[in-house]
Amino acid sequence: MSDKSKVSDNSNELTAKEEEAQAKELEKQQKMAEIIEAYAKIAKEHNSVGMNDLIDAGYTKDTITYYFRNLQRLNLEARSKYPEHFFDISLDEIRTPKRIKSLKAAIKKHKRFIITTAVTGCQVNPDFLNAMKSYCQKMDAHILVLVASDPAHNKFAPGAKYGTIDQNLVDDPDVSIVLQDIALNSNLQISTIKLAAKQIDQTTGMLRMAANKGSFIFASPKQRMKPVPVAMGKVPYCVMTTGAITFADYVTSNYMSQRTAWIATEDHQPGGLIVEIENKKIYHFRQMQSDENGAFIDLGTQYNWDGTTETVVPTLVMGDWHSGSTDPKVVKSKMELIKALGVQQAVLHDGFDSMPVNGHEANDTVLKAQRFRDGQLSLEDALKLYAKDINQLIDKLDKLVIVKSNHDDMLDRWLRKGYYTQEPMNHRLALDLAAQLIDGNDPLKYGVERFGLTRTQKVQWLKLDEDFKIAGIQLGAHGHKGPNGSRGNISNMELCYGKSVTGHTHSPQILRGAWQVGTSTLLRLGYNEGPSSWMQTDCLVYPNGARQLINFINGSWKMK
Repeated sequence: MSDKSKVSDNSNELTAKEEEAQAKELEKQQKMAEIIEAYAKIAKEHNSVGMNDLIDAGYTKDTITYYFRNLQRLNLEARSKYPEHFFDISLDEIRTPKRIKSLKAAIKKHKRFIITTAVTGCQVNPDFLNAMKSYCQKMDAHILVLVASDPAHNKFAPGAKYGTIDQNLVDDPDVSIVLQDIALNSNLQISTIKLAAKQIDQTTGMLRMAANKGSFIFASPKQRMKPVPVAMGKVPYCVMTTGAITFADYVTSNYMSQRTAWIATEDHQPGGLIVEIENKKIYHFRQMQSDENGAFIDLGTQYNWDGTTETVVPTLVMGDWHSGSTDPKVVKSKMELIKALGVQQAVLHDGFDSMPVNGHEANDTVLKAQRFRDGQLSLEDALKLYAKDINQLIDKLDKLVIVKSNHDDMLDRWLRKGYYTQEPMNHRLALDLAAQLIDGNDPLKYGVERFGLTRTQKVQWLKLDEDFKIAGIQLGAHGHKGPNGSRGNISNMELCYGKSVTGHTHSPQILRGAWQVGTSTLLRLGYNEGPSSWMQTDCLVYPNGARQLINFINGSWKMK
């Protein structure tokens, strides 16, 4: 064979190999395109794609590894070719100077905000978003969305360093995504520290951040609030989370994460914080929750997804009253709140202050002398004052529910121990009250009715351990009695009652379904020395179970 023939044969051989390689490459590209299309279709139908989804579609893990090396690359390829199949966008793409500038401009322009949380990889509730937008249009407010992540769930997008967020939030002019720390005024900041969406208690390790720095709002699909004790004369700082604008979706194929996924679903709270910035120092905040239709209530007005509004009348659970120690500014503002919202029913905690019969002071001779000097040891006068306070309240209400509280119970204990035998000014009256106790009656109720309570049919006196519920929320427990004889606290209130609104501590707090009101008294009463977390806070409870803590800041319950 000639050299020329050999060259020709080699050329044919190379051509055949090239054709074979080209055919294999074409086959590979076709297979990759097929897998990419399948991935995108699954994403469109289910909003997520995991390896198990691909296996169900007929593609093995080895196949994915062979063609794409990993799911991350496959995800990026599918998003690039079929962007319309994906509802979300990588947070990396919206971390731009332009958006940061726009966020700062929105905060500078507005005084009122709805602050909520989007969980990465989860879809926004469009009805809830529409209801928020309706509120913003009516109230000149702006929506701020924080971001929480759950890396364990199956919708955590491969290739997105910080996860993804629903495109509907990114494109909406009424919404700003908050991806960096920002101050709303000198006492309130939004922190973007990364908290896991499934964290059980979001305040763990965070309270010290507020010390001497102000209140912080963190991202979380749960609602949590806890005040931080501060020096005398200051309003406590609060650490709080928002609730979510996204649907609850913590699906995971990770066996060890399925327990926390279930808990997170149970604790997920569609909702947000409404924040009003009155000036450089003063702000107001209150929680809101959405119902299954996306509607939410703020200060007695329900905002619906279609732009309509409805009036909803709440029950008012008041902060511990302590007759004789109430703050006149708070009482005046409370009456304004009752009138403005058309409140017809209220719940009273620690209505009777029990100053003349306080067993804790029985052996404090100096304090007793001070009480005598100030005219505070007459039991009759205390009962008359309490009757006057109740009359003032029922003048504005159709019904007042009085919860059996620890200060109410001090009268019972004082009578049982016979302390009145050493108090001539109270001895005769105490004998009458003790007879009522012996006969199984409530001596406090008897005494108040004897000394001036009118329209007794408007008042319901609860017994200890008597239920009073609205929408399944226990309002009949004061909070001083825990399980099996222990002292009450918000954790065991949650354990005992699930959803509840209690009092007792004078420090408002939210722990999932367990809520606490604060006080209606002056913030300094002599016995609460040192740093304090007391706040003048009530709670609105709506017929559908939604709740709002209402704080009286300098006597005001909302932005002036």
